[in-house]
Amino acid sequence: MITTLETIPNEILLMIFSHLSWFELVMSLSSLNKRFDRLICSILSKIDNKSNNGLVIINPGLSYNKCNSILLPLISNPLLPFASCIRRIHFDGTICNAADLSYKWLFDNDKKILHFPNLKSLILTRCLLVEPLIKSLPILIKYQLDELKLTFDKDIITLLRYPNGLSAMGLRTEKLIMLEELILKLFSNQSRLISLQLDIACDDSYANLHRCLEPHITLASFSIFTRRPSCLTLRRLYIHIKYTCFLERLIEYVPVLQQLSVPKLESFTLKTSVDNDSEFAYLKWILNNLNHIKKLKIHLKSDALYETSKAIWKSVIDANFIRRYCLPDEAINLRNFDFYIFSKCKVPMIDIEEIINSFKIHPFFVDHQWTNIKCFFDSITSYQHLTSSLNYTPRFSNCLINERNLFNWPQTRYVWMNLQPSLYLFLEQFNELFPNVSCIKLHMGQYITSDNLQFIVSEMPFENEKCRLTDIQLRNVTRLDFNPYFDRTSVKNTNNFFFQGNYDESIDRIKARAKVLAHLISMPVQLKDLRVYEFEWLLHVVQYAFDELRKNALNTVQYAEFRIPSCHRGSNESIRIGQNLVPFLSTYMPNLQTLHLWRIDDFPWTSIRPDYNKHIYSYSRLVNQWYKSLQTSESVVQHVAVFQENLSHLVKQMKELIFLDIHGQIHKEKVEPYRAMVQTLFPYSRYHIEILRFRLWF
Repeated sequence: MITTLETIPNEILLMIFSHLSWFELVMSLSSLNKRFDRLICSILSKIDNKSNNGLVIINPGLSYNKCNSILLPLISNPLLPFASCIRRIHFDGTICNAADLSYKWLFDNDKKILHFPNLKSLILTRCLLVEPLIKSLPILIKYQLDELKLTFDKDIITLLRYPNGLSAMGLRTEKLIMLEELILKLFSNQSRLISLQLDIACDDSYANLHRCLEPHITLASFSIFTRRPSCLTLRRLYIHIKYTCFLERLIEYVPVLQQLSVPKLESFTLKTSVDNDSEFAYLKWILNNLNHIKKLKIHLKSDALYETSKAIWKSVIDANFIRRYCLPDEAINLRNFDFYIFSKCKVPMIDIEEIINSFKIHPFFVDHQWTNIKCFFDSITSYQHLTSSLNYTPRFSNCLINERNLFNWPQTRYVWMNLQPSLYLFLEQFNELFPNVSCIKLHMGQYITSDNLQFIVSEMPFENEKCRLTDIQLRNVTRLDFNPYFDRTSVKNTNNFFFQGNYDESIDRIKARAKVLAHLISMPVQLKDLRVYEFEWLLHVVQYAFDELRKNALNTVQYAEFRIPSCHRGSNESIRIGQNLVPFLSTYMPNLQTLHLWRIDDFPWTSIRPDYNKHIYSYSRLVNQWYKSLQTSESVVQHVAVFQENLSHLVKQMKELIFLDIHGQIHKEKVEPYRAMVQTLFPYSRYHIEILRFRLWF
């Protein structure tokens, strides 16, 4: 008897389909028959944040052209049922093309309609909000959405403040003002949202997003504030903020939060630092204004005790402390309370058993059956950790940098670690201690002396019979960051001698680091994302520790990010490092899809600067003359040709590459020539070229 795919029951087909991504389902199985289309619709129509269902535009393998030219026409085809069944969409800016895709996917500009009439949940993570999207989101929150999640990071705020990569100190850009008005509308009577998650923790004193709820003198804003409208539908609110004054204005601006007889908000989460006693008083005021909520989650931290205004933090942090400062005076409807307190404390004050027992005898916690409290004191850092939930007790916290997240280990997605001899003890238990961690960020100790680095390496059991680093396999880790400090500020502010290649490391230090990197890179079963502080470190791994590197350990890498030294300044050796880039990638990372480079100056990674003898007295003068000549028309033409050769070589050797992202800094005279060259070389590709950034979607 021959069994065809069509004869398989729906239940089994759904189990099979669950192993495919949504775009694999749509591209492979849509339009085969109505039954398959209905099954695909049943999968796409689910709203489940934990499973991340619906349309999820976060896969690095989704190129801009595939999304725009293939998937969108399929999904929005009026002859197919998919568009009407989509209820949840998630765009993630980490794939870099989501900024433009988000608007084009949501709205049909020609027909002036929404592609997905039943869309209820929209998640925008690290997306640079393009102007049409900022203008259109208020329509969605007024008529369409039940749930909205907006998450911004430091890079997004910087791009909103400096859209052209140029400083505009004190000036409010149009997009930033539009974003402020959008936040206003999230809490106004123009919103029908039931659930809102807003992350503006990257806000700073120049962006001033935390002040957007304050009264303004402009006519447009004044008319809004004089009416004091409120969002009457909001039930779940999650806010991640840097400045707590945002909450004060929020409660004033949304008076429904103070109407205790008509409670709408059911869940409230606050993760913040409390620096002094006045902020504790402010926290208490907030909690008393939210005393009708059913679920409360409080995470507080404090770092130092020397200020005279920290009398509260100097008291014993036990049940009385939690009841007095971390809960409303009257918890009317509270059913679920989760807390985590991370604080610096004095060693003589800590009595772990007494603190735990205080919850077992306190009437409030006994009545609510919230007595299963965990407490841990880190004697190395003198920090106390107090939490309502803990599954694992830390043993080697001197390796951890983000130790303030100890009590979230089962849920955390990444960990920061120091390079310490005891690191292997963590790695031995890693799969059990961190079952959900997919990313390890390791501080390599850039300023550790060669002797100390040698000692650390000598203490790590590379070949110990009982425990060998070569035997450790990390099942769930797919991303490794070594000294993960990639941002424009650090590129500009880091000592020039380091980036110019004049920082001479000892050969012993280089070999020791290469050995550690080789072993750590070999541990993940399937490494997909690798971010290394310096590209040269990878060259050292191949040169000095190749035998320690697991065969094909880098073969699965799809995303790579690292720095490459200047091609104009520095030693003759350092400016030539970039010429090894493409040969290395094509040999060890043939499946690379995204390449992210950080430069101190120009975008090309190979140099045409003549070799200068650094021992002659005129060396500095010759280098400076060369650098000044870069703005001449002749030099611009030469570097356009060099960059064209770099890009052609890269594309020819890296068949899977779909996105190139370079942070650097070029003279304004090069912007248009680079654009013209890219348009000629890649006529069907998408590009974005500015003074400080080069992006190309192949």
